[in-house]
Amino acid sequence: MARQSRSPAESGEPFARLEGMPEALDAWALLACEVMDRERLRDIIVARCLEVFEPDVADDAFAQFLSMSVAENLEALTQLICGRTDLSRLTLEQPLSFASLQAQLRVPQPDLQRSYRVSFLTIWDEMTAWVDTQGREVGIPADERAGAVRFLTRAIYTYHDFVTSRAAESYTRVESTLSQSRARLRQQLLREILREGADPLPAAELALLEYDPRLQHVAVVLPGSTAEVGERVLREARSRGLAREGLHFSRSLTSTVVWLGSTRPWDDAAIARVRDTLDDLGLEGMVSSGHAGLEGIGTSLAEADQVAALVASHPGLLGASAVRYSDVMLDLLLLRDARLAEDFVNRTLGSLAAATPEAARLCETVDTWMRHGSHVAAAEDLGVHEQTVRNRLARAETLVGGSLRARRTEVEVALRLRRLLAAAHSAET
Repeated sequence: MARQSRSPAESGEPFARLEGMPEALDAWALLACEVMDRERLRDIIVARCLEVFEPDVADDAFAQFLSMSVAENLEALTQLICGRTDLSRLTLEQPLSFASLQAQLRVPQPDLQRSYRVSFLTIWDEMTAWVDTQGREVGIPADERAGAVRFLTRAIYTYHDFVTSRAAESYTRVESTLSQSRARLRQQLLREILREGADPLPAAELALLEYDPRLQHVAVVLPGSTAEVGERVLREARSRGLAREGLHFSRSLTSTVVWLGSTRPWDDAAIARVRDTLDDLGLEGMVSSGHAGLEGIGTSLAEADQVAALVASHPGLLGASAVRYSDVMLDLLLLRDARLAEDFVNRTLGSLAAATPEAARLCETVDTWMRHGSHVAAAEDLGVHEQTVRNRLARAETLVGGSLRARRTEVEVALRLRRLLAAAHSAET
Protein backbone atom coordinates (compact mmCIF):
# COMPACT_ATOMS: atom_id res chain seq x y z
CA MET A 1 0.00 0.00 0.00
CA ALA A 2 1.37 3.39 -0.91
CA ARG A 3 2.26 5.58 2.04
CA GLN A 4 0.14 8.72 2.24
CA SER A 5 1.97 12.00 2.70
CA ARG A 6 1.19 14.07 5.75
CA SER A 7 0.63 17.81 5.95
CA PRO A 8 3.24 20.00 7.69
CA ALA A 9 0.85 20.46 10.64
CA GLU A 10 0.45 16.69 11.03
CA SER A 11 4.18 16.02 10.78
CA GLY A 12 5.12 18.82 13.17
CA GLU A 13 7.12 20.66 10.47
CA PRO A 14 7.04 24.44 10.06
CA PHE A 15 4.09 25.82 8.12
CA ALA A 16 6.49 27.04 5.42
CA ARG A 17 10.24 26.61 4.93
CA LEU A 18 11.27 30.20 4.32
CA GLU A 19 14.88 29.32 3.56
CA GLY A 20 13.69 27.87 0.24
CA MET A 21 11.21 30.56 -0.63
CA PRO A 22 13.35 33.10 -2.54
CA GLU A 23 13.35 30.77 -5.53
CA ALA A 24 9.54 30.92 -5.57
CA LEU A 25 9.42 34.66 -6.26
CA ASP A 26 10.33 36.12 -9.62
CA ALA A 27 12.54 39.16 -9.91
CA TRP A 28 9.63 41.56 -10.39
CA ALA A 29 8.01 40.42 -7.08
CA LEU A 30 11.29 40.55 -5.19
CA LEU A 31 11.86 44.09 -6.44
CA ALA A 32 8.33 45.07 -5.40
CA CYS A 33 9.00 43.80 -1.85
CA GLU A 34 12.33 45.64 -1.74
CA VAL A 35 11.01 49.04 -2.79
CA MET A 36 7.79 48.95 -0.76
CA ASP A 37 7.53 51.94 1.61
CA ARG A 38 8.03 50.18 4.95
CA GLU A 39 8.02 53.42 6.95
CA ARG A 40 4.53 54.22 5.68
CA LEU A 41 3.39 50.68 6.46
CA ARG A 42 4.95 50.91 9.92
CA ASP A 43 2.98 54.08 10.70
CA ILE A 44 -0.29 52.46 9.56
CA ILE A 45 0.34 49.42 11.75
CA VAL A 46 1.30 51.49 14.79
CA ALA A 47 -1.85 53.62 14.51
CA ARG A 48 -4.07 50.56 14.29
CA CYS A 49 -2.31 48.65 17.08
CA LEU A 50 -2.46 51.58 19.51
CA GLU A 51 -6.25 51.30 19.38
CA VAL A 52 -5.93 47.80 20.88
CA PHE A 53 -4.33 49.02 24.11
CA GLU A 54 -5.83 50.99 26.99
CA PRO A 55 -5.33 54.77 26.60
CA ASP A 56 -3.56 55.12 29.95
CA VAL A 57 -0.93 52.62 28.76
CA ALA A 58 -0.50 53.73 25.15
CA ASP A 59 1.36 56.99 25.77
CA ASP A 60 4.07 58.50 23.54
CA ALA A 61 6.86 56.38 25.01
CA PHE A 62 4.80 53.21 24.56
CA ALA A 63 4.09 54.19 20.96
CA GLN A 64 7.80 54.68 20.33
CA PHE A 65 8.61 51.16 21.59
CA LEU A 66 5.76 49.78 19.48
CA SER A 67 7.10 51.59 16.42
CA MET A 68 10.60 50.11 16.89
CA SER A 69 9.13 46.63 17.28
CA VAL A 70 7.03 46.96 14.12
CA ALA A 71 9.98 48.34 12.15
CA GLU A 72 12.17 45.37 13.11
CA ASN A 73 9.44 42.91 12.21
CA LEU A 74 8.97 44.51 8.79
CA GLU A 75 12.70 44.47 8.14
CA ALA A 76 13.08 40.85 9.27
CA LEU A 77 10.12 39.75 7.15
CA THR A 78 11.55 41.49 4.09
CA GLN A 79 14.93 39.85 4.64
CA LEU A 80 13.25 36.45 4.85
CA ILE A 81 11.16 36.99 1.72
CA CYS A 82 14.15 38.20 -0.24
CA GLY A 83 16.26 35.23 0.84
CA ARG A 84 18.93 37.08 2.79
CA THR A 85 18.28 35.11 5.99
CA ASP A 86 16.11 32.29 7.32
CA LEU A 87 14.33 31.55 10.58
CA SER A 88 17.22 29.51 11.98
CA ARG A 89 19.52 32.54 11.75
CA LEU A 90 17.03 35.19 12.77
CA THR A 91 17.58 36.98 16.10
CA LEU A 92 14.84 39.24 17.44
CA GLU A 93 15.48 42.21 19.69
CA GLN A 94 12.81 44.93 19.66
CA PRO A 95 9.75 42.62 19.47
CA LEU A 96 10.94 40.67 22.53
CA SER A 97 11.88 43.84 24.40
CA PHE A 98 8.46 45.29 23.66
CA ALA A 99 6.77 42.11 24.93
CA SER A 100 8.78 42.39 28.15
CA LEU A 101 7.75 46.03 28.49
CA GLN A 102 4.08 45.08 28.14
CA ALA A 103 4.50 42.50 30.90
CA GLN A 104 6.05 45.16 33.15
CA LEU A 105 3.14 47.51 32.40
CA ARG A 106 0.70 44.68 33.12
CA VAL A 107 -0.84 44.88 29.66
CA PRO A 108 -3.13 41.83 29.36
CA GLN A 109 -1.55 39.15 27.18
CA PRO A 110 -4.73 38.90 25.03
CA ASP A 111 -4.06 42.54 24.04
CA LEU A 112 -0.52 41.61 23.01
CA GLN A 113 -1.83 38.73 20.91
CA ARG A 114 -4.54 40.88 19.33
CA SER A 115 -2.05 43.61 18.42
CA TYR A 116 -0.03 41.01 16.52
CA ARG A 117 -3.11 39.82 14.68
CA VAL A 118 -3.96 43.39 13.71
CA SER A 119 -0.35 44.01 12.68
CA PHE A 120 0.05 40.99 10.44
CA LEU A 121 -3.38 41.30 8.87
CA THR A 122 -2.38 44.84 7.91
CA ILE A 123 0.97 43.62 6.56
CA TRP A 124 -0.75 40.96 4.47
CA ASP A 125 -3.36 43.37 3.16
CA GLU A 126 -0.88 46.11 2.24
CA MET A 127 1.97 43.92 0.96
CA THR A 128 -0.08 41.59 -1.24
CA ALA A 129 -2.02 44.54 -2.70
CA TRP A 130 1.24 46.36 -3.41
CA VAL A 131 2.91 43.38 -5.10
CA ASP A 132 -0.20 42.63 -7.17
CA THR A 133 -0.39 46.27 -8.29
CA GLN A 134 3.30 46.34 -9.24
CA GLY A 135 2.83 43.15 -11.25
CA ARG A 136 -0.08 44.65 -13.15
CA GLU A 137 1.95 47.73 -14.03
CA VAL A 138 4.71 45.65 -15.64
CA GLY A 139 2.30 43.31 -17.39
CA ILE A 140 2.68 40.15 -15.24
CA PRO A 141 -0.06 37.58 -16.02
CA ALA A 142 -2.78 37.05 -13.39
CA ASP A 143 -1.73 33.49 -12.54
CA GLU A 144 1.84 34.59 -11.80
CA ARG A 145 0.61 37.47 -9.66
CA ALA A 146 -1.65 35.03 -7.77
CA GLY A 147 1.34 32.74 -7.22
CA ALA A 148 3.32 35.60 -5.71
CA VAL A 149 0.40 36.46 -3.42
CA ARG A 150 0.19 32.84 -2.26
CA PHE A 151 3.90 32.84 -1.51
CA LEU A 152 3.66 36.08 0.44
CA THR A 153 0.67 34.80 2.39
CA ARG A 154 2.57 31.71 3.52
CA ALA A 155 5.68 33.74 4.32
CA ILE A 156 3.82 36.44 6.30
CA TYR A 157 1.87 34.03 8.46
CA THR A 158 4.81 31.69 9.02
CA TYR A 159 6.79 34.65 10.31
CA HIS A 160 3.73 35.72 12.33
CA ASP A 161 3.75 32.34 14.08
CA PHE A 162 7.50 32.60 14.64
CA VAL A 163 7.51 36.05 16.21
CA THR A 164 4.29 35.83 18.24
CA SER A 165 5.31 32.57 19.91
CA ARG A 166 8.60 34.12 21.01
CA ALA A 167 6.96 37.36 22.13
CA ALA A 168 4.46 35.36 24.21
CA GLU A 169 7.31 33.39 25.81
CA SER A 170 9.15 36.62 26.67
CA TYR A 171 5.96 38.16 28.10
CA THR A 172 5.17 35.08 30.19
CA ARG A 173 8.70 34.79 31.55
CA VAL A 174 8.84 38.43 32.65
CA GLU A 175 5.27 38.38 33.97
CA SER A 176 6.02 35.30 36.09
CA THR A 177 9.15 36.91 37.56
CA LEU A 178 7.36 40.18 38.27
CA SER A 179 4.34 38.43 39.78
CA GLN A 180 6.56 36.59 42.22
CA SER A 181 8.34 39.84 43.10
CA ARG A 182 5.05 41.72 43.56
CA ALA A 183 3.67 38.93 45.70
CA ARG A 184 6.72 39.04 47.98
CA LEU A 185 6.49 42.81 48.21
CA ARG A 186 2.79 42.65 49.14
CA GLN A 187 3.58 40.12 51.84
CA GLN A 188 6.23 42.43 53.30
CA LEU A 189 3.88 45.41 53.22
CA LEU A 190 1.13 43.44 54.94
CA ARG A 191 3.50 42.29 57.67
CA GLU A 192 4.41 45.93 58.27
CA ILE A 193 0.74 47.03 58.33
CA LEU A 194 -0.10 44.26 60.80
CA ARG A 195 2.92 44.85 63.02
CA GLU A 196 1.85 46.37 66.32
CA GLY A 197 3.17 49.89 66.79
CA ALA A 198 4.31 50.24 63.18
CA ASP A 199 4.41 53.70 61.64
CA PRO A 200 1.80 54.42 58.94
CA LEU A 201 3.02 53.55 55.46
CA PRO A 202 3.23 56.34 52.86
CA ALA A 203 0.61 56.37 50.12
CA ALA A 204 3.15 55.34 47.47
CA GLU A 205 3.92 52.11 49.31
CA LEU A 206 0.27 51.40 50.06
CA ALA A 207 -0.41 51.60 46.32
CA LEU A 208 1.88 48.60 45.85
CA LEU A 209 -0.66 46.47 47.72
CA GLU A 210 -2.91 46.72 44.67
CA TYR A 211 -5.79 46.77 47.14
CA ASP A 212 -7.70 49.83 48.30
CA PRO A 213 -7.27 50.12 52.11
CA ARG A 214 -10.19 52.54 52.25
CA LEU A 215 -12.65 49.73 51.53
CA GLN A 216 -14.79 47.85 54.05
CA HIS A 217 -12.81 44.71 54.93
CA VAL A 218 -13.76 41.23 56.07
CA ALA A 219 -10.91 38.89 57.02
CA VAL A 220 -11.14 35.15 56.47
CA VAL A 221 -8.61 32.93 58.23
CA LEU A 222 -8.05 29.65 56.38
CA PRO A 223 -6.09 27.28 58.65
CA GLY A 224 -4.45 24.39 56.84
CA SER A 225 -4.85 26.12 53.47
CA THR A 226 -2.20 27.17 50.95
CA ALA A 227 -1.93 30.45 49.06
CA GLU A 228 -3.54 28.76 46.05
CA VAL A 229 -6.63 28.02 48.17
CA GLY A 230 -6.73 31.67 49.22
CA GLU A 231 -6.67 32.73 45.58
CA ARG A 232 -9.51 30.31 44.86
CA VAL A 233 -11.59 31.88 47.65
CA LEU A 234 -10.91 35.34 46.21
CA ARG A 235 -11.95 34.29 42.71
CA GLU A 236 -15.15 32.69 44.01
CA ALA A 237 -16.00 35.72 46.15
CA ARG A 238 -15.56 38.03 43.17
CA SER A 239 -17.62 35.79 40.91
CA ARG A 240 -20.46 35.89 43.47
CA GLY A 241 -20.28 39.67 43.70
CA LEU A 242 -19.20 39.63 47.34
CA ALA A 243 -16.07 41.75 46.96
CA ARG A 244 -14.79 44.44 44.63
CA GLU A 245 -11.18 43.69 45.52
CA GLY A 246 -9.33 41.00 47.42
CA LEU A 247 -6.02 40.39 49.12
CA HIS A 248 -4.39 37.29 50.52
CA PHE A 249 -1.54 36.84 52.99
CA SER A 250 0.42 33.62 53.52
CA ARG A 251 1.39 33.28 57.16
CA SER A 252 2.99 29.90 56.48
CA LEU A 253 2.89 27.21 53.82
CA THR A 254 -0.41 25.96 55.23
CA SER A 255 -2.03 29.02 56.77
CA THR A 256 -3.57 31.77 54.68
CA VAL A 257 -5.59 34.92 55.35
CA VAL A 258 -7.91 36.49 52.79
CA TRP A 259 -9.38 39.97 52.92
CA LEU A 260 -12.50 40.79 50.94
CA GLY A 261 -12.99 44.47 50.19
CA SER A 262 -16.36 46.05 49.52
CA THR A 263 -17.48 49.63 48.94
CA ARG A 264 -20.53 48.97 51.13
CA PRO A 265 -20.61 48.08 54.83
CA TRP A 266 -20.75 44.35 55.53
CA ASP A 267 -24.15 43.52 56.98
CA ASP A 268 -25.10 40.17 58.50
CA ALA A 269 -26.54 38.87 55.23
CA ALA A 270 -23.36 39.62 53.27
CA ILE A 271 -21.12 37.96 55.86
CA ALA A 272 -23.46 34.96 55.87
CA ARG A 273 -22.84 34.69 52.12
CA VAL A 274 -19.10 34.60 52.76
CA ARG A 275 -19.64 31.74 55.20
CA ASP A 276 -21.82 29.96 52.66
CA THR A 277 -19.12 30.38 50.03
CA LEU A 278 -16.58 28.66 52.26
CA ASP A 279 -19.04 25.88 53.00
CA ASP A 280 -19.70 25.40 49.28
CA LEU A 281 -15.95 25.13 48.67
CA GLY A 282 -15.64 22.62 51.50
CA LEU A 283 -13.24 24.84 53.44
CA GLU A 284 -12.78 25.50 57.14
CA GLY A 285 -12.66 29.24 57.72
CA MET A 286 -13.14 31.91 60.36
CA VAL A 287 -14.87 35.09 59.23
CA SER A 288 -14.58 38.49 60.92
CA SER A 289 -17.07 41.31 61.03
CA GLY A 290 -16.65 44.20 58.60
CA HIS A 291 -14.20 47.03 59.38
CA ALA A 292 -13.29 50.09 57.34
CA GLY A 293 -10.02 51.77 56.48
CA LEU A 294 -6.39 50.84 56.93
CA GLU A 295 -6.86 50.03 60.63
CA GLY A 296 -9.75 47.78 59.66
CA ILE A 297 -7.33 45.38 57.95
CA GLY A 298 -5.68 44.58 61.27
CA THR A 299 -8.89 44.73 63.30
CA SER A 300 -10.67 42.27 61.04
CA LEU A 301 -7.74 39.85 61.20
CA ALA A 302 -7.68 40.07 65.01
CA GLU A 303 -11.35 39.09 65.12
CA ALA A 304 -10.91 36.17 62.74
CA ASP A 305 -7.90 35.00 64.79
CA GLN A 306 -10.00 35.03 67.95
CA VAL A 307 -12.56 32.81 66.25
CA ALA A 308 -9.80 30.49 65.06
CA ALA A 309 -8.40 30.20 68.59
CA LEU A 310 -11.86 29.44 69.97
CA VAL A 311 -12.47 26.76 67.35
CA ALA A 312 -9.06 25.20 68.02
CA SER A 313 -9.66 25.04 71.76
CA HIS A 314 -13.22 23.73 71.43
CA PRO A 315 -13.11 21.22 68.55
CA GLY A 316 -16.49 20.14 67.27
CA LEU A 317 -18.38 22.43 69.63
CA LEU A 318 -19.56 24.94 67.03
CA GLY A 319 -20.61 22.32 64.50
CA ALA A 320 -19.72 24.30 61.35
CA SER A 321 -16.81 24.40 58.92
CA ALA A 322 -17.09 28.17 58.56
CA VAL A 323 -17.66 30.25 61.69
CA ARG A 324 -18.47 33.95 61.92
CA TYR A 325 -17.20 36.30 64.61
CA SER A 326 -20.75 37.51 65.21
CA ASP A 327 -21.77 33.93 66.07
CA VAL A 328 -19.24 33.59 68.88
CA MET A 329 -18.90 37.11 70.28
CA LEU A 330 -20.61 36.11 73.52
CA ASP A 331 -18.42 33.02 73.86
CA LEU A 332 -15.27 35.08 73.39
CA LEU A 333 -16.43 37.60 75.97
CA LEU A 334 -17.34 34.94 78.50
CA LEU A 335 -14.07 33.06 78.13
CA ARG A 336 -11.71 36.00 78.57
CA ASP A 337 -11.18 34.88 82.17
CA ALA A 338 -11.48 31.09 82.28
CA ARG A 339 -11.18 30.90 86.08
CA LEU A 340 -13.92 33.48 86.57
CA ALA A 341 -16.08 31.70 83.98
CA GLU A 342 -15.73 28.36 85.77
CA ASP A 343 -16.57 29.95 89.10
CA PHE A 344 -19.69 31.54 87.55
CA VAL A 345 -20.83 28.14 86.20
CA ASN A 346 -20.39 26.44 89.57
CA ARG A 347 -22.17 29.19 91.48
CA THR A 348 -25.06 29.40 89.02
CA LEU A 349 -25.66 25.71 88.29
CA GLY A 350 -24.60 24.21 91.59
CA SER A 351 -24.55 20.39 91.37
CA LEU A 352 -25.84 20.68 87.80
CA ALA A 353 -22.32 21.79 86.81
CA ALA A 354 -20.88 18.38 87.70
CA ALA A 355 -19.26 16.31 84.94
CA THR A 356 -21.68 13.39 85.32
CA PRO A 357 -24.02 11.69 82.84
CA GLU A 358 -27.05 12.79 84.86
CA ALA A 359 -25.94 16.44 84.94
CA ALA A 360 -25.22 16.37 81.19
CA ARG A 361 -28.70 14.95 80.47
CA LEU A 362 -30.40 17.50 82.69
CA CYS A 363 -28.42 20.40 81.19
CA GLU A 364 -29.43 19.30 77.70
CA THR A 365 -33.07 19.21 78.76
CA VAL A 366 -32.94 22.66 80.38
CA ASP A 367 -31.19 24.15 77.36
CA THR A 368 -33.69 22.63 74.92
CA TRP A 369 -36.65 23.77 77.01
CA MET A 370 -35.31 27.32 77.21
CA ARG A 371 -34.70 27.45 73.45
CA HIS A 372 -38.21 26.23 72.60
CA GLY A 373 -40.07 27.79 75.54
CA SER A 374 -42.40 24.81 75.70
CA HIS A 375 -42.46 21.41 77.43
CA VAL A 376 -44.16 19.85 74.42
CA ALA A 377 -41.68 21.20 71.87
CA ALA A 378 -38.73 20.27 74.08
CA ALA A 379 -40.06 16.72 74.49
CA GLU A 380 -40.48 16.38 70.72
CA ASP A 381 -36.95 17.67 70.09
CA LEU A 382 -35.45 15.31 72.70
CA GLY A 383 -37.58 12.38 71.65
CA VAL A 384 -39.03 11.79 75.13
CA HIS A 385 -42.42 12.11 76.82
CA GLU A 386 -43.57 15.54 77.96
CA GLN A 387 -43.77 14.29 81.56
CA THR A 388 -40.13 13.21 81.35
CA VAL A 389 -39.20 16.78 80.50
CA ARG A 390 -41.20 18.07 83.46
CA ASN A 391 -39.54 15.57 85.81
CA ARG A 392 -36.07 16.48 84.57
CA LEU A 393 -36.72 20.21 84.96
CA ALA A 394 -37.90 19.64 88.52
CA ARG A 395 -34.76 17.65 89.26
CA ALA A 396 -32.63 20.41 87.69
CA GLU A 397 -34.24 23.06 89.88
CA THR A 398 -33.42 20.94 92.92
CA LEU A 399 -29.75 20.73 91.93
CA VAL A 400 -29.57 24.43 91.02
CA GLY A 401 -31.28 25.37 94.24
CA GLY A 402 -33.96 27.65 92.83
CA SER A 403 -36.37 28.47 90.02
CA LEU A 404 -34.97 28.18 86.50
CA ARG A 405 -37.40 30.81 85.22
CA ALA A 406 -36.43 33.34 87.85
CA ARG A 407 -32.74 33.14 86.84
CA ARG A 408 -33.21 32.40 83.14
CA THR A 409 -30.46 34.69 81.79
CA GLU A 410 -27.81 33.51 84.25
CA VAL A 411 -28.73 29.86 83.67
CA GLU A 412 -28.57 30.21 79.86
CA VAL A 413 -25.13 31.85 80.06
CA ALA A 414 -23.90 29.25 82.56
CA LEU A 415 -25.09 26.38 80.33
CA ARG A 416 -23.25 27.89 77.35
CA LEU A 417 -20.09 28.34 79.41
CA ARG A 418 -20.37 24.79 80.72
CA ARG A 419 -20.26 23.44 77.17
CA LEU A 420 -17.32 25.64 76.23
CA LEU A 421 -15.31 24.75 79.31
CA ALA A 422 -16.06 21.05 78.91
CA ALA A 423 -14.88 21.18 75.27
CA ALA A 424 -11.71 22.98 76.32
CA HIS A 425 -10.95 20.40 79.03
CA SER A 426 -11.58 17.60 76.53
CA ALA A 427 -9.16 19.18 74.04
CA GLU A 428 -6.46 19.47 76.70
CA THR A 429 -6.74 15.82 77.62
